[in-house]
Amino acid sequence: CSCAAAAECFLVRPPPSSPRLGSRRGGARRAMLAACCCAGEDEPGPIEQVSPEPKKESPPPAKQPKAPEASNAGGEIEARLARISAGDKWDFTVESHEVAGVCIAALLGGGAVEECNRAAKEEQRLRPGDRIVRANSAREPAEIAKVIKEATTLLLVVRRPRVFDQTVRKGGKPLGMKINHNDSASSLYVKAIGEDSAVRTSGADIAVGDRIVAVNGRSGSAQEMMQELQTSEEPVITLSRA
Repeated sequence: CSCAAAAECFLVRPPPSSPRLGSRRGGARRAMLAACCCAGEDEPGPIEQVSPEPKKESPPPAKQPKAPEASNAGGEIEARLARISAGDKWDFTVESHEVAGVCIAALLGGGAVEECNRAAKEEQRLRPGDRIVRANSAREPAEIAKVIKEATTLLLVVRRPRVFDQTVRKGGKPLGMKINHNDSASSLYVKAIGEDSAVRTSGADIAVGDRIVAVNGRSGSAQEMMQELQTSEEPVITLSRA
């Protein structure tokens, strides 16, 4: 028996009886137990198989936006270069300015810089526009230029510049910038800015020492950039600032 009443049936003691009635009463007792055990119960039906509920999996975490790759803008990069003798040319050229310092003007290939860049990570490679802040122990622009010219081994420390555009709206005023350049250079240098100048009144973020690398999209020629600055009423100036 599996019902609760069955347990009670087993505890009920039948009244005393005579031996002659033993077999009859035994049968009655078995009938009573069976009736007690099964009374009120329906016929058992087929057993239903209940499958466990599938475990709910937590949704995957949202993908984080990919961080931008480091550009080393404003950071410093070291490069070790060597050549056989001072008579061998380096495979890069430089431009020097008393305020803006010395920067790499162009990479020529086929020498120490190309070999150094091949072994370096992308963000650690020397590039045109990098400002040289130290060459071996030299830190001043004139000393840096001299070391680069004479040394056979170089430890260059360069600073990667930030490059950005600024628009100057002249509004009938002169541009008001004193610019240092030579015709063979590929960039212009801001030497001074007048207080009552178009640069100041237009709110352009241009500072002394900035390197101008393009004007209205024109680059590579100092003469062409100077012409754009002089003739355009709203020149878009691309600046390199280290």
